[in-house]
Amino acid sequence: MPGPLLTVTIAETIKVGFIASVMIVIGHCVLELATVLGLYLGAGRFLKLKPVIGTITVLGGGMLIWLAWGMIPGNVKLETSSAGPLTTLTSNLVATGVLVSISNPYWILWWATVGLTLFAAFVRESTSSANTLVPIGTFYLGHILGDIVWYLVVGAIIASGRSLLNPIAYKIAVQVCGVFLLVLGISFVLLVATGRLWNINMNIKWKERWH
Repeated sequence: MPGPLLTVTIAETIKVGFIASVMIVIGHCVLELATVLGLYLGAGRFLKLKPVIGTITVLGGGMLIWLAWGMIPGNVKLETSSAGPLTTLTSNLVATGVLVSISNPYWILWWATVGLTLFAAFVRESTSSANTLVPIGTFYLGHILGDIVWYLVVGAIIASGRSLLNPIAYKIAVQVCGVFLLVLGISFVLLVATGRLWNINMNIKWKERWH
């Protein structure tokens, strides 16, 4: 589903090329791995606490608004190469992948409901901690491969047509992404302000069995 991470991937790939989509998806994968490890250590119920979800939603919405502010103004300049060393570029984009992913409250809600239920199903029949690692690894790889394929395909498509963009088309593309991020950021904050966030059902039953 289109969201902040896809929007940022498109915008950054337009600016710096295919490497942007690779680095952003690496950041996303790192966050997903940390989440799976957290579930293994018993952090599942922590993800379902309203103060946790609400805080992440408000902070995430604010971060998206801040990102959008730098993309919407009319002084966006065409950049077809990184301004600094590649190591600096990639490290920043990896961090961007982590921060943009966690800024989406629906990412938290998915892990607090569907993800947690699937995770519990994978480890339910395990008889020891050692045996649990195999289904957990399988669960993580199966889940993350879908993200990797999707974002790299999108990145490849965007990068292949990047050289054809003139400055005006480039600015329009980046600013459209900025507007989309702004709408998402404001809607995330409003979810908490209006209380609509709590109308989302997070009561999926699941069973945990840690050894």
